[in-house]
Amino acid sequence: MREEELAKSLSLLGDGYNSITQKSKVDSINPDHYKSGDIECIDAIKASLDKQQFKGYLKASIIKYLWRYEKKNGLEDLQKAEWFLQRLIKEETNGTNSLDFYRS
Repeated sequence: MREEELAKSLSLLGDGYNSITQKSKVDSINPDHYKSGDIECIDAIKASLDKQQFKGYLKASIIKYLWRYEKKNGLEDLQKAEWFLQRLIKEETNGTNSLDFYRS
């Protein structure tokens, strides 16, 4: 009987762990706390700056994440730099697909 109780406890512990890990799968590049309310944080920043200032903000963010990736968050920082680069590309192309040069 003791073994059955232990097996059940281990199973429940595993279920709890799975539940925690499922909940903790967060988009670390653009997490929910940047998207709360009626407007995303990036859109509020854009609204508070003129076009050149916003592009400067995006470029500075790219540089920041590239600068620190080897010493801080590795791949995650590269992905953040990529996110800001994609946003800068979107600003430069007015939202059109500018990645056609990859297909040639």
